[in-house]
Amino acid sequence: MRQFDINVDDISGSASSIEPHPQILGPVEDDLCNLMRKVGETEYRLSQNSQLADSTMRKTLLSLLAVSDSFENVFTAVQEKQDLVTPQMKKWLGNFRTTYRLLRQALEDDGVTRIENLDAGFDPHWHTVAGTVTDPSKPDGTILKEVCAGYLWRKTILRKAEVVVTVSARPESAAGGDIVDGCKQEQGE
Repeated sequence: MRQFDINVDDISGSASSIEPHPQILGPVEDDLCNLMRKVGETEYRLSQNSQLADSTMRKTLLSLLAVSDSFENVFTAVQEKQDLVTPQMKKWLGNFRTTYRLLRQALEDDGVTRIENLDAGFDPHWHTVAGTVTDPSKPDGTILKEVCAGYLWRKTILRKAEVVVTVSARPESAAGGDIVDGCKQEQGE
């Protein structure tokens, strides 16, 4: 910051008639322009850092959702074969459920919420078709099953729900993709 010596004798007249001193105003304008440039550069860097942090967080949350999906798939598989579960396996499952609840709480704490609009029927904004079933008794786009849950983060779609929907006639090429353990495997972004 620059220091200026002002001589009181140089200022004559009332305060309203004081004119800026060129030796003072020029350097102050330069300092102000430099400061404004630095503020703009800082805002830009903050914006870039914020976008990078959001992108990194999004990838992390999607990875954690894949872990959550895996837990759900294990619990579903075990439920279907309950008669084969040993006492030791029940203890392990209890530990897995505790870990799953901690994971779900961490996702919730980070603002991840499940999309809960399956009753409204298929909407490409919220859903991806994982498969179709021909059923002329139901309107096209009726959601029969959620294959993979969809989620929001910060009120935007983190992952669309993958659903099986009805069609009145079998389409030429069925929509969908490679289904692995209930959810499509994410392609890298």
